[in-house]
Amino acid sequence: MNVLYTEDDYSEKLVAFVDILGFKQYVQKEISKAVENINLIDGIIQHALNELKRNHGKTFSPQLFSDNICISCEHTAENLFYMIYELAFIQWYFSLNGFFLRGALTNGNHFENERMIFSKGLIKAYEIEQGAIYPRILIDQLIVDRATNDESSFFPVYVGFKKREFIMQSSDGKFFVDYLNTLYEEGLEQLECLETHKQVILAGVEANRSDPKVLEKYRWAAEYHNFKFDEMFDQDGYYKSYADEVKKNISIDLRAAFPGFSRLEPGANI
Repeated sequence: MNVLYTEDDYSEKLVAFVDILGFKQYVQKEISKAVENINLIDGIIQHALNELKRNHGKTFSPQLFSDNICISCEHTAENLFYMIYELAFIQWYFSLNGFFLRGALTNGNHFENERMIFSKGLIKAYEIEQGAIYPRILIDQLIVDRATNDESSFFPVYVGFKKREFIMQSSDGKFFVDYLNTLYEEGLEQLECLETHKQVILAGVEANRSDPKVLEKYRWAAEYHNFKFDEMFDQDGYYKSYADEVKKNISIDLRAAFPGFSRLEPGANI
């Protein structure tokens, strides 16, 4: 047997594992709708990966299999920030087109070629992803520590924001990619994009009324959405009536979207 690869080919990399939530329901549609979903998902993936390659050339290596995306690159301080930023872009772009992602970013030994992936890092990312539950891309604690503590002068600042500003912590203590932070990029209409994001969430809620487990995922997305709206929209300098109207149009009324307890009205059919 010829030895084609060495230990240098199985080096430590940054590895991200991402999957599309609810993919099963898109596959099980009638043929015409399934083909429509194929074209839509393929178009979204192609655009996202084109942006990845356009911005960073051969820095990242994306691999697709079924509803999953594996992205890897050399583990450097510079690549760490760009990986987090690009994961944010991919998740943001998918969400605005009606698809929510879940995943994880970590590090570990990784090998791939055009035929196979052999990766301790990918297995580790997959195991972390299992705890994501909600539509978020978790970031390994060790990665967070490096991203927040490495203040070396060569660490890049992209669109005016340092790497840690694309990292957020949930109420459960887990860190994840703050994908709506992408809206700070110059030229994007923040409120317009947030309004689209709201409508996507509400459409998902309406389509999954009978599935409490799925609804919990959308509730988390709605709470994250509202947090980012409050963070982005500075009401100072606006008339109160305008500010109230913007909040009504773009924030999500959690009580209305996710009804709680109610009593049976007299005469109602059971």
